[in-house]
Amino acid sequence: MRATKSLKTIPEPAFAQLPGAPTRALQVQKVEATGGYEFSPESQPKAFQNHTRPSDTVDSPPLPKRLRREVPQKTVFLKEEEDEKPGKEEDVVMPGPGKRKKDQAEEEAKGMPVRSLRRTKPNHESTAPKVLFTGVVDARGEQAVLALGGSLASSVAEASHLVTDRICRTVKFLCALGRGIPILSLDWLYQSRKAGCFLPPDGYVVTDPEQERNFGFSLRDSLSRARARRLLKGYEIHVTPGVQPPPPQMGEIISCCGGTVLPSMPRSYKPRRVVITCSQDAPRCTTPFRVGLPVVSPEFLLTGVLKQEANLEAFVLSTLEMSCP
Repeated sequence: MRATKSLKTIPEPAFAQLPGAPTRALQVQKVEATGGYEFSPESQPKAFQNHTRPSDTVDSPPLPKRLRREVPQKTVFLKEEEDEKPGKEEDVVMPGPGKRKKDQAEEEAKGMPVRSLRRTKPNHESTAPKVLFTGVVDARGEQAVLALGGSLASSVAEASHLVTDRICRTVKFLCALGRGIPILSLDWLYQSRKAGCFLPPDGYVVTDPEQERNFGFSLRDSLSRARARRLLKGYEIHVTPGVQPPPPQMGEIISCCGGTVLPSMPRSYKPRRVVITCSQDAPRCTTPFRVGLPVVSPEFLLTGVLKQEANLEAFVLSTLEMSCP
């Protein structure tokens, strides 16, 4: 009698929910069979998530366990990693077949990680020559650079190679020499185009015996010294306004040689602090003469870079020389 009463007191919604649980489980299995693992709102209502299974269904494994058994081994590993993190299981998205998975499989087959593939292009671009021309305009040479995968540099600061037909004291030439980058003839580009790749530059350094005799230097030797050490490293140099080439261009040469440009006239002595000036700027040089700073002509820089020699004594100006017209 008491048992009958207890059965009658069970609310009707409870009986309505009991047969519903197996039905929803079947719906999930059907989704598994199709290869998808995302739960739609219809198959996972909120009331079912909060429902506790009755005792007669204890033998069947929980829903997450069944999913874990039926997914591939790699997917199980990903799922277990997600289970270790705090969060809701319904937020886990199983990886499905797609282009990204296909690309990863191909990369694993090749034994090459994704990062290595991504770095290939930047590394190639960083080693490709960036060629700058000075003293010559040559469309054929420019076409050769581009055809071989190089690029045309917009400034000497970014150039890796300088191409010219002779030794000249242009700003580009002196900056390139100060940096120690290869200074090559046009034949380097012509022969490289025939070979289909950029040839080693050592055999194509510009040769100009006449200019080397005039200035008393060897271009190959100067390039070697520039690569070993920057000529003006540790120097602080101020260039007065009347100097030719103008101060901005002189400053570019100084920087490429490792020196520091002083924008204003220095007022105190310091080792390796220098003033480059000319006769028309003599009135500006009272202070450096007074404090004992070396005051030199522009040839200290122009000839000094060619020879890779910082010879202050050879180009120092005296007050007497500065006073002469």
